[in-house]
Order: sequence, then C-alpha cells, then structure tokens
Amino acid sequence: MDNWALASLERCLKDLEEKDTHVTKHLFWQLGDNNANIARRLQKLEDKDAIVTLMNQYCKNVDNHQWDGYANCFLKNGVIKLEDGSSVVGRADIADQMSKLGNSFQGLLHSLTNIDLNLDGNEATGLCYLWFASIVDMSKPY
Repeated sequence: MDNWALASLERCLKDLEEKDTHVTKHLFWQLGDNNANIARRLQKLEDKDAIVTLMNQYCKNVDNHQWDGYANCFLKNGVIKLEDGSSVVGRADIADQMSKLGNSFQGLLHSLTNIDLNLDGNEATGLCYLWFASIVDMSKPY
C-alpha cells in the first residue's frame, strides 16, 4: 500500500475517532492503530479479491469460449484432469484441448457461490460451489 493511501486511511480513521462513537472504538479495536496492522489487513482483503477475480475470470472465459484466457487462469505448468482420467499440462495444451471439448456446447453459464477463502501469509486455501448449465443447440434453448 502506498504512503498516500495509508495517510488517507489514517485521516479517515482519526476523523471517526474524534466523533467518539461506539462503532469507531470497535473499528480501532479491530484494526489496531498502527500502519503495519492496517496494511496487513488491507493486503489480505486485496489478496482475497484477486483470488475471487481469478475464479470469475475462469467462469467468464469458459462461458465466452475464450480458451486462451481460460488457460491463463492456470499456472504455466498447470494441469487439468479430464473425465477419462487423462491429464493436460501447460497453458497452450489446456487451451487447445478445451477448444476441442468446450466448443461442443453453444451456450454455457458458470456461476460460483459460497466462496470461502482462508489466507495465511502467502498460502491460500478455499472452497466454493461451481454450478453450470449448458445448451447444446442455441437454436433450441428450451
């Protein structure tokens, strides 16, 4: 977090503190009043947001048949496992394989719910539900 953002946040918190409300005292108790603690908590929120954004990009790219974008949601040496038990390794092969498999469906809609992320330093674990619907022939969507 840059110094300007920290200074701005500190000014906002000090303004709230002067109002001497119960909410303000609770906020300071939760955040602490030092820059390092505020920066750490803000970084955790930004990290969670980045993970959720990545997960949403995954869904959006699949729904729009953007296979290079989909493959970029994985590490360079990322792996996907297919229903037949085989594995596809690497972004280029993932994009190629998904363009063959995914284009058999004209209409796709992926949705994530119940996202639960846990961060501990540079480690993150999480769970969410992925729901999707597909339409094989968009000329007959019903």
